Amino acid sequence: MLRRLIINILLVIMTGCGDGAPPSGEAAGQAQRPNFLIILADDMGYSDIGVMGSEIRTPNIDRLAARGMLMTHFRVHMMCSPTRAMLLTGADSHRAGYGTMAGEYTPEIRNQPGYETYLTDRVTTIAKVLRDGGYHTYIAGKWDMGGHGNPALWPDQRGFDWAEDSFDISLENLGKPDSYSWLDAGWAHVGSTPLRYFKGFRTEGGVRTPAIFSFPGRIEAGSVSSVPANVLDLPVTLLDYAGVEHPGSADNGEPMPALTGRSMRTFLRGDSGQVHPPEDHFAYVIMGRRGVVQGDWKITWMNAPWGPEGRWSLFNLAEDPAERNDLAASHPDKLAQMQALWDDYVSANGVIPIPGYETGWTNRFSHYDWLPPELR
Repeated sequence: MLRRLIINILLVIMTGCGDGAPPSGEAAGQAQRPNFLIILADDMGYSDIGVMGSEIRTPNIDRLAARGMLMTHFRVHMMCSPTRAMLLTGADSHRAGYGTMAGEYTPEIRNQPGYETYLTDRVTTIAKVLRDGGYHTYIAGKWDMGGHGNPALWPDQRGFDWAEDSFDISLENLGKPDSYSWLDAGWAHVGSTPLRYFKGFRTEGGVRTPAIFSFPGRIEAGSVSSVPANVLDLPVTLLDYAGVEHPGSADNGEPMPALTGRSMRTFLRGDSGQVHPPEDHFAYVIMGRRGVVQGDWKITWMNAPWGPEGRWSLFNLAEDPAERNDLAASHPDKLAQMQALWDDYVSANGVIPIPGYETGWTNRFSHYDWLPPELR
C-alpha cells in the first residue's frame, strides 16, 4: 500500500544476482554484476513497519529485513524532494537544485542557483552513470524532480526509462493499493516513535529512517545494525558493487565535485565495523531549519517554539537520542566545533542564509491546530 505520510522516509535497497565483483572482462563482468532494486517509501514513519514495532502489518518488508540487514540509524534529508535528489545524484541538495521545496521561496533565494526546485544539469544521475556502464535503468512512481509541463526535465531525459503510476485519492479508495493519502501532524508524531517530531524538522524523527539491504548470500540474513549511514552513501555503494566509475562530470559538461558519500560494501559484507570515519559529518538545511551530525554529536537550529530562538542546540545522541537535553551552554567548545562544520558546509554548497521563515510545512501554530505535548 502506498500512503503519503507527513513523517519520515523509509529506504529499502535490495540487490541480487552475482557477487558484485568488479568486471575482469566485459562478458565476465556483465555476468557477475548485481542487479539493483531500490524502493523509496515516501514518507513513511520511523516505526511504521512491522520490524520496527508497528501495529501496521508489513509482511513483505519484514521478509526483506529477515533475509538481509536492517539499519536503524540511517539518515536522509528532512524533506522528500531533497532526499530524492541526493539519492539520484549523490550530490548535496543545493547542487542538485533542491535548497528549498517547490513554491517555498523567500526574496533571498528566489531565482538563485541551488534553489531552482528541479533537478539541475549541474549534476548527473546515478541512473545515467549506470546506464552508460551497461545497465538498463527504470523508474516507476513518483518523480518529483521537476518537469510539470516541461518534458526536458522528465526521467527519460535523466537516464531512465519511465513508467508513471496514477493514484485514486478519493476517500472511498483510502487504504487500497492505488491510494495516496496524508496523516495529520499528531499521528505523524506517533509514527516517529520513539524519536522527536517528524518530517520537516531537523530532529531525529525528521531525518532518521530504517533502511533494509538485502543481498542473499552476501549480506548476513536477519542482521540488525545501529551503525550510522546516510542517503549520500547509496549512489557510491551502487557504483562500487557495479564496478562502474563516476565520470566526474555533470550533464552540462562541467566538472562535478567528487561524491562525498562512502561505499557501504565492505560494511555490508561484514569486513568493516563502520561506514564513516570519525571525522565525517552530514549537514542539511531547508527553509531556515538546519543541522549537522558528526559521530554522536548533533546541532540543530529550528524556529521557536520548536527550538530556542536565534541560536543552535547541541545534543549527544548516544546518551539522548530523543534530543531532550540541550548541551549548548555546558559544552561551548563542542558547540563551536560543530558550528565550524556548518560554516564549511555553507561555503562549499552555496547555501544562502535565511534569517526567518514561515511556512505551512510544520512551522505555524495553526498547522493542523496541533502542538506537541510539551508546548501546549
